[in-house]
Amino acid sequence: MAVCLMLAGLLGSLSRSGLLGAFTGLVFFAWISRRHLTARRAGLAVVGMAGLLAARRSPVIVMHNRDSVDPGIDIMKDIAAFFARSLDIAAKAGVSPGKIVLDPGIGFGKTAEQSMIALARLSELQSFGLPLLVGASRKRFISTVTASEPQERLGGSIAAHLIAAQAGARIIRTHDVSETVQSLRVAAAIKEFGKPK
Repeated sequence: MAVCLMLAGLLGSLSRSGLLGAFTGLVFFAWISRRHLTARRAGLAVVGMAGLLAARRSPVIVMHNRDSVDPGIDIMKDIAAFFARSLDIAAKAGVSPGKIVLDPGIGFGKTAEQSMIALARLSELQSFGLPLLVGASRKRFISTVTASEPQERLGGSIAAHLIAAQAGARIIRTHDVSETVQSLRVAAAIKEFGKPK
């Protein structure tokens, strides 16, 4: 986890300095700690978790997940309801909103189609007024579009992250940091040329 945060901080500094181009504010990092990932899955509903975070003034990622996949639900309504409940728990425990990041949980408790819906409609989650994190790197949904093993999903990961960034994601979780940074910088540069002078 420490390596994760150090890398995130380094790239965040590059972003603030303007070295990452027009996507200033985006943070890129490689996920390293499976133990931390498990803590994210547990959520704020765990007894005492929100109070502990508030007491330590710790940042928290609220990630949507489901115990089981249900293809019949409206996934965006489910994500929004989960975030609303989690933010209510956080507020009652005294967790500062400035410490909270929301993650729609691409690939967690969702069908491939639901993961793609969450990406396609990510901008709807900006209504919560909190930073959005997206981790679509090498996820299984990519292989439903084009058959591929995890290590063969760089192109799909970049496509998903470009869409996420354009829809308002401020943090991208990726295995392939330099390639993702390059793709976002090039996309931003091309977009700049489309603006009227």
